[in-house]
Amino acid sequence: MGKLVEQADYVDLVSGFISIAKKFPDKSALVFPHRTFTYQALLDCCVSLASLTSDLEEESETGIYSGILSKRGEIAFQAVLSSLMRGRAYVPFNLGEQPEVLVESICAINCRLFFVDETGLDVLSTIFQELPSSCFVFSNSCEVPENLLQSHHRCVSFCEADVPSASDARKEVSQDAIAYILFTSGSTGEPKAVPISHANVLTYVNEMRALYPLNENDQCSQAFDFAFDPSVHDMFVTWLSGASLYVMDDRARLGAHYFIKKNQLTVWNTIPSLVKMCLSMRSFNENNLASLKYVFLNGEPVQQSMVELLQQRIPQASIVSLYGLTETTINLAHYPWQKGVSELECQDGLLPVGNFFSNVSY
Repeated sequence: MGKLVEQADYVDLVSGFISIAKKFPDKSALVFPHRTFTYQALLDCCVSLASLTSDLEEESETGIYSGILSKRGEIAFQAVLSSLMRGRAYVPFNLGEQPEVLVESICAINCRLFFVDETGLDVLSTIFQELPSSCFVFSNSCEVPENLLQSHHRCVSFCEADVPSASDARKEVSQDAIAYILFTSGSTGEPKAVPISHANVLTYVNEMRALYPLNENDQCSQAFDFAFDPSVHDMFVTWLSGASLYVMDDRARLGAHYFIKKNQLTVWNTIPSLVKMCLSMRSFNENNLASLKYVFLNGEPVQQSMVELLQQRIPQASIVSLYGLTETTINLAHYPWQKGVSELECQDGLLPVGNFFSNVSY
């Protein structure tokens, strides 16, 4: 049984990650179907990418934000940590947006540095001519089209083995510094940039870890695209606990129970509508879900009938509804299902918002 990683007053998210990497260097930090990064390997890779970013900052106009044009590829996770190392806020753009909305969002914050993989290259190919001169860092598996290479933009391919790590790649930042920016449509339908600080994320992570403790033996799901803030929960609640993060592609999400059993996941962070779909499958049962200890439900109203059926299938697990807004840093309230109690607290067949976190004023 693992020992809980103590709560710590980290100055920023990167110092927290580095602290965990020193404690568990050989522990799996990030797991893809065909590649696993230990904490030390992921840290080394991100330092290399931060070194490359430092060089680009000296040679080109890169602004202060790092755009991510990737669903959930390797370079997206590397870009998050390396950008934070450089004191840059990362900005994941929604690849499903209309091209004109995407261009408007990019120009609104003057984002001039981007990290791109195959999932973002198709989108970039349709908008690059509309963007001001920028730097694009591509994963080394990208085949960049000639018209983009010959454009007014600077294009660089990143292979961690080819970039020496600079000792001064990391910049110190305060807790009040912006960690990331997400765009919401708001009530007007116009894209609205929402900046979130390191302090806000650290406060949220500490609250979640106090309520639902994890340790280095936990395996957690990662199924949310970066343009949605549950992805922040996935990364930093997992990493600042010393646990392992397992990336689920679209196929794995639809067969979540097989992925959970294969990788012995202990934490599944998902949306209720996906759970409802999975519950219709006979194979979505206790035999395939026995490793779970937490199921977090995000992003949608949670039906009482669905949770009752889910609890029958996973009697050993805690089922928790999380509620929040992008502006309030991921989530601000939680509601753990309690058989015999929750049935009386539901209204109109839905779980209540629940209890606000201790740091929330209302």
